[in-house]
Amino acid sequence: MSLGIAARTYFLLRNGFMTGPDALAQDRRGGEMVAGANFGGRRWSWKNLSALVRLVKLGISYPQLRSTLFFIDRNADVVIAPGAKVTIGRELRIMRDVTIRVGGELVLGDRVFFNRGCNLNVLRRVVIGSDSLIGEMVSIHDDDHAIGAEFDGTPMGERPMIVSDVVIGSNVWIGSHCTIVRGVHIGDGAVIGANSVVTRDVEPRTVVAGAPARLLRRI
Repeated sequence: MSLGIAARTYFLLRNGFMTGPDALAQDRRGGEMVAGANFGGRRWSWKNLSALVRLVKLGISYPQLRSTLFFIDRNADVVIAPGAKVTIGRELRIMRDVTIRVGGELVLGDRVFFNRGCNLNVLRRVVIGSDSLIGEMVSIHDDDHAIGAEFDGTPMGERPMIVSDVVIGSNVWIGSHCTIVRGVHIGDGAVIGANSVVTRDVEPRTVVAGAPARLLRRI
């Protein structure tokens, strides 16, 4: 199922929602909010209740989706394959032009934020902890093409996919245009500098940057 299509079809409260300064709310105009509760201290209204009913309908239609309230901006595209499993925490925000493909298991904590143009591909399992911020144009994949002498002569597109879990901790900030490759674990509170390629595990509360990413300092 395409969650982006589902959001426009089933739901919702249009023109975004208020969680902070007016400037943030203005940036979300034209988006979609899938709501199971009020946001930002707003009072219940018939729109909230209507969104809750539609969220329940979505859960019945697509039992592989476990979610509370979330926001999808315009031109975002989220596709969940049959048999995949998605668990979404509270107040997920997916901004415009984000592409998410889930064929395995995706677990998102509370208040995860995907900025514009991110690409997330899940063939096996990706976990992103609560309060993590994913910058613009970040690419996260738990898969890549097999390489090695045994595959010489085999076109790249015909080689098997190698998959490994990606785990991103809580309160992580990933700067814009970063690439997170399969098998990487990023510890809680880590910061990934812009344009980095993360090819190995990142310790909690550290700053890394570069291609490949290397330790700059501890925080």
